[in-house]
Amino acid sequence: MKINTKESKDKKDDIIFYFEDDYSKIIFTPPFRRLQDKAQVFPLEVNDFVRTRLTHSLEVSSIAKLIGLRVKDFIKSQDNNELSYESIPTILASAGLMHDLGNTPFGHAGERAIQNTF
Repeated sequence: MKINTKESKDKKDDIIFYFEDDYSKIIFTPPFRRLQDKAQVFPLEVNDFVRTRLTHSLEVSSIAKLIGLRVKDFIKSQDNNELSYESIPTILASAGLMHDLGNTPFGHAGERAIQNTF
């Protein structure tokens, strides 16, 4: 579903739109939404508040986007090419959202337990 049906004259704008569209689609997928029901467990956490994997994924996505903004600016400063670097922050933000999808219960410890069992 496109919000703007008007054809773009700039291919860079089209590419940026598709990555933004992917980011939005991830947020509305059932696997991503199910992260709100999973606790993010840190065995040595000093804070007393409980976080979910959804909150954790949003935090990681935010940090990834900030890193992407810095990377984009650095690449642009090094190269005057016509390529678009505008989508780098969105790509990294999307990766941050998805980084916990499909993880086993109990994180890496659960993954090792399953590997040892099978």
